[in-house]
Amino acid sequence: MKSTSVAVAAPKPQNTNIRRSLEGSIPAVLLSFAAPSFVQILVQNAVAAIEIFFLSRLGIDALAGISVVAPLVTLFVAVTTIAMGGAISSAVAQALGAGRSSEAETLAMHAILLSLILGAVSAGILLGLGPVIFGALGARDESLKQALAYSNVVFGGSVSLWLLGSLTAIIRGTGDMKTTVRITILRAAATLPLFAILIFGWGPIPKLGIVGAAIAMLSYYALGVVGMLIHLQSAKSPIHLTFANFRLRWDLLSRILKVASLSSMQILVTNVALIAITAYVARFGVEALAGYGLASRVELLISSLVLAFGVGTTTMVAACVGAGLLERARRVTFVSCALAASVFTAMGLGVAISGRSIAGLFTDAEKAVSAASDYFQVTGVAYGFMAVSVVLLSAYQGWGRASTPLLVSLSRAVIVLIGGWLLLQQPVAQLDWLYYLIAGSTVIGALMLAAIFIFRPLNRRSAALSG
Repeated sequence: MKSTSVAVAAPKPQNTNIRRSLEGSIPAVLLSFAAPSFVQILVQNAVAAIEIFFLSRLGIDALAGISVVAPLVTLFVAVTTIAMGGAISSAVAQALGAGRSSEAETLAMHAILLSLILGAVSAGILLGLGPVIFGALGARDESLKQALAYSNVVFGGSVSLWLLGSLTAIIRGTGDMKTTVRITILRAAATLPLFAILIFGWGPIPKLGIVGAAIAMLSYYALGVVGMLIHLQSAKSPIHLTFANFRLRWDLLSRILKVASLSSMQILVTNVALIAITAYVARFGVEALAGYGLASRVELLISSLVLAFGVGTTTMVAACVGAGLLERARRVTFVSCALAASVFTAMGLGVAISGRSIAGLFTDAEKAVSAASDYFQVTGVAYGFMAVSVVLLSAYQGWGRASTPLLVSLSRAVIVLIGGWLLLQQPVAQLDWLYYLIAGSTVIGALMLAAIFIFRPLNRRSAALSG
């Protein structure tokens, strides 16, 4: 006798966006989710690009200082938005796909609790270990002072960053991608003038330099938290935060942590490789470090746009899994991979061709421009593979599984760590060799993850919901 599927047993979702995820045209729904997310990420990238543009005017020490902080900022943003955020969106969307809106609301409250705890813990760790970390990454003397001045402000308020990622994920888990972009545009408009005012001074406000940039960025995070809390308590939100009679449920907490912890480990492994590469590049001098840091941060701004496809994939896959539509969840994954790979292959080729012009926008130091330009030329051709990796990670999160992406990331990190060390042992080591190693590891990682997804499909048992 056939067992009744979750899709038949579960109540029909009342949320329009979740119903579209279950019934609508896959490319159309994916693109409708990706478009507003793309705009949101573009605005966020513009804020970050303007920040680094202003900081580059403060001199090479400020640029080198922000370059060693960037890997840690990258790690926090990735963990809060991709790892924790993906786990939260997946849990909320699975509950809504199964027709359990009250459970989705309870999951949202547990996500906020986790953000408060993790934000406080991470702030303490980074404030205490900042000098050791940035010193190990190659910052010295004035560049180390600049790095600490920035990081102490931003990481001291990291609770805001954790809350921002979780609240954004909760809203995206309902299939609402438009509200988060509206809030992002408003907070960007409110805080962008602060960067110029606080960095360079204006009227009675003194010039704060890199500290001013940190204060402005923290304000940008905090305004987002306020805006999303207001939305989740409004009539426009399909779920609401219920603070009264909140009771801790370990099964719901573990559902988020199961995916978030593995995804966080995967991102941590990836960033260990990034940090190692930063330390390797520092062996070639401060201008090479500044150029690589500039290029890698600009690349982060560009490549993060693939998350527009990733967040939509997580929501659609999770909703389908919650409703028991597992074959549709696989089709969503394949379509999203194809769309993202096409877009970012073209974008990567554009970056490779115009790398020197891009680098010249931020600095006129020839060695720094050369280091950045070479990086763009080598790694730009691998953007399509990077996009596939991100979409597949998002899909695995939607299924509630994250162990496979972690294992693949470990393999890639081993290639980068050992390969980079071996390259530097050569009598005449060249910076380009490290860049080719980064690009090659990206291609290998994407091919491994894709092969596993295709030939070892997730089944109903692996996608079963807890609770």
